[in-house]
Amino acid sequence: MTPGVIPNTNIVDLTLPMSSALTPSPGEPSLELLPVNDYDSHGYRTSQVTMGTHYGTHMDAPCHFVRGAPGIESIRLSRTIGPAQKIDLGILAPNSQITCDMLEPYESSISSLKRVVIATGWDERIRSPEYYTEQPSLTYESVSWLVLKGVSLIGVDMPSLSSSEPESAHRAAAESEVIILESLVNLRHLRANPFLLIALPLPITGADGCPTRVIAVEFNHRATS
Repeated sequence: MTPGVIPNTNIVDLTLPMSSALTPSPGEPSLELLPVNDYDSHGYRTSQVTMGTHYGTHMDAPCHFVRGAPGIESIRLSRTIGPAQKIDLGILAPNSQITCDMLEPYESSISSLKRVVIATGWDERIRSPEYYTEQPSLTYESVSWLVLKGVSLIGVDMPSLSSSEPESAHRAAAESEVIILESLVNLRHLRANPFLLIALPLPITGADGCPTRVIAVEFNHRATS
């Protein structure tokens, strides 16, 4: 066995690479990487990073929409690491509504696994103008349905859980301290279902969200040459 390698596994990175070329959400600052020290004057390089808390692939904290709710540092890792179910809705049209009847075929696995990621194909449009303006959306009713099924985490490949009902949909999750992951990518590459989800935000005290590294680990994967 190769040291440091878990046999028969495959790792899929669900995180959008971050750069200043990425268009931020409306109203959010873009990423800036500014030099602070350089090799010539200090013998090493350090930089200052400036960006919004909801830039790229990120996690929403409950306080994003609920005043006085926990910040990102209070999120228990037992909620963000564990088995997850991919709900593959195919390629959804712009402005589609993700309703309860679209989720109900997955009810058994949703109730048992507690973590779901919803694939709509929308990450394919991440460089397109309509990515933010015409995204599919979960309805308030569908988010409430997931909460009633006991989910602890909802991940989506759209820039927001919902653009059609943003406040009510986010509140339905946040008031039950359901973790939200947004702007996931590469869900189409997942072959195992369920899979191990690992989502690790920086524990910034009081933050309403944070860019997050999200990976999927598929077990019993056999490499092909």
